Amino acid sequence: MNIAAYLILGGIILALVINFAISSNNIFKIVSYCLEQNSVSNYWTMFFKSSFSFRALISSTLGLIVALMIFLVITPYILIRSFSKKESLINAAELSEPVKESYLNSEVQKTKEDPNRFMPK
Repeated sequence: MNIAAYLILGGIILALVINFAISSNNIFKIVSYCLEQNSVSNYWTMFFKSSFSFRALISSTLGLIVALMIFLVITPYILIRSFSKKESLINAAELSEPVKESYLNSEVQKTKEDPNRFMPK
């Protein structure tokens, strides 16, 4: 191979490394958000909005592979963490209360009876 081929190959590898670093940075921000929220429900939507582009298909595909591997690692961790929490979001008293009673006691019903609800504040 001549020197021009090495320069082109080096440029391609350098571009892929730079794109990989940028993609990894975006993925780690998404992972930290998912760990804060204790949910992976927004993982893929945030990934495709921030890190995937059809104009940079090769680097986006490499980022997708890394994102898939990281997703497979953090999903069990988040599931275990969410199921092992000591506090529950819904307590047993709320589950035993009938739906109609909970609706009548809700804020929606209280604001329905407010005569000033259409008045400007």
